[in-house]
Amino acid sequence: MKKIVVIEDNFEVRDNLVEILELSGYEVYQAEDGIKGVAMVQEHLPDLILCDVMMPRLDGYGVLKILSSGDSTKYIPFIFLTAKSEKIDFRKGMNLGADDYLTKPFDDTDLLETIQRRLNKAAERGSQTTNQSRSFFSKDRATAEILQLCQESELRSYDKSEVIYRSGTRCHWVYLVKSGRIKSYRSNEFGKELILNIHDEGDLFGHVDALTQKSHRESAETLDHAEVFHIAIDRIENLMLNQADSANALLRILAERISHGEEQLLELAYSSVRRKTANAILKITEGSQSEVEISRDDLAKIAGIAKETLIRTMSEFKSQGLISVDRDRIQVLQKEALESIPQ
Repeated sequence: MKKIVVIEDNFEVRDNLVEILELSGYEVYQAEDGIKGVAMVQEHLPDLILCDVMMPRLDGYGVLKILSSGDSTKYIPFIFLTAKSEKIDFRKGMNLGADDYLTKPFDDTDLLETIQRRLNKAAERGSQTTNQSRSFFSKDRATAEILQLCQESELRSYDKSEVIYRSGTRCHWVYLVKSGRIKSYRSNEFGKELILNIHDEGDLFGHVDALTQKSHRESAETLDHAEVFHIAIDRIENLMLNQADSANALLRILAERISHGEEQLLELAYSSVRRKTANAILKITEGSQSEVEISRDDLAKIAGIAKETLIRTMSEFKSQGLISVDRDRIQVLQKEALESIPQ
């Protein structure tokens, strides 16, 4: 029997879906929000996921991003359910990797035919991972455990350019991005900033200093309106002491961050201005097929070069057809060409 997870916050819609699917011979699991849905998918590893777009706590886009990064969940067919029919919503979902899209209200026949079509395609490409055995370390289980903490944590909203914490202040929380983008950065004695990371939906930040029990060595500020979970440090520490997967996951995140820092130092020391600018653009537009908004000032801080130098180099890229630029909006047109710019 094929398993399907339904993630939908509207009880009537969810109940109707479950009834239709169970009558059609599917084993159905249901969740009323994105956080519970992610945990349910990672626990049951279904054959297909039906997920609403607009939900509280964690929306459908955030669910898809988290699941598509998991080794055991990234190939599970994912179908969005939404009351919205605008083209931009459809495009965003497909750009993030959704397999299909159904607009509510939908016909029962269309629903079942779409599900069967996606199950058939998954079987044909031979990449379904629901029957794979789990290793001792499971990044997905660790992610589910951390997301479970979010259900009991405070969710705060921030306006654009609002500071979340400053360098030198005491650590009280580990943070997880529900929506929006956060920049972490350091400043020298003259006030010049270098952006270290851009944190998107589903990303943890602030954990390095929190776990080493030090004051913040960097600052964090929103790039646009954002919602952020504040997870108490003692909850994370308790999770690491009692859950081996979570401890290993955070250690791997720390190792990746160290590796990223080393690469960034090498780039700042030896890369050309064109290479630094290209890497900054690729970093900020990673995973997006549409335009991304960021100020020239922030982009220069990511590249580690003067704003005037960045603007001049971007103009060269634009004239060469590598990118399109509309005020603070940037879109990569020739990714491979940017990646191949010499050091």
